Amino acid sequence: MNITKLVITGHDDAAILFATTLTEDEAKVVRPGTDEEGETVIGESHQKATDVFAAIRDLMDDVVNASTKD
Repeated sequence: MNITKLVITGHDDAAILFATTLTEDEAKVVRPGTDEEGETVIGESHQKATDVFAAIRDLMDDVVNASTKD
């Protein structure tokens, strides 16, 4: 398996708090919200990814590979 992108979502029951996309080159966070008039707005933040992508990818590889060995 070659994981090239991870998508992580944060929820509070039915409400989506954020969605994060991690790659080797970028971390992107999207946060839904509302403006003063109650209209839906999407806040985005991009930054260079850190070693977190590799750490989570390696963990996911371990989990997936462990479940297929049984």
